[in-house]
Order: sequence, then C-alpha cells, then structure tokens
Amino acid sequence: MIKNRPRRFDLFYSREPVFYITFCTLNRTAIRELIAAHGAFSRYSQRASQHNVAVGRYVFMPDHLHLFVKGDANFMLSRWMAD
Repeated sequence: MIKNRPRRFDLFYSREPVFYITFCTLNRTAIRELIAAHGAFSRYSQRASQHNVAVGRYVFMPDHLHLFVKGDANFMLSRWMAD
C-alpha cells in the first residue's frame, strides 16, 4: 500500500490504465457546431465498445475536448488515436 494514500483509491487501480486525453482543434479554432460535434463524438464512442474500448466522461470546451478512455489488455493508445 502506498503511504499517505487515502483508502478510497484502493478500488480505482486496475491492470489496464485509464488514459486522460485532450484533443485540440486545428489551430485552436473554436468548434462552431458544438451540437453536431457532440453527436459525432457520441456515435464514435458507442462504436468504440465493439473494439473493447470504453470512453468515459468527457467535456467539450470551445476549442478542445477532454476525455477518459480505457481499453483491454491489448489496447494501444497510439493506434486508437490514429483511427
């Protein structure tokens, strides 16, 4: 056990890491059609489960997106980002 770590975090750790990712728009240009972007991202996230990838909580900002993602034991973040 890690010294001075609160006990509530014991259940958080798993074998497969959870990645925190930030996507920025090209040249940090504002996302004009936020509703359309959210719809496209939601559809993409739902398809991710077919590849044993889970997209967790996310938040759209004016020119970027923050999200959590987790894959199975064979998950490669670089390959997922390239798709």
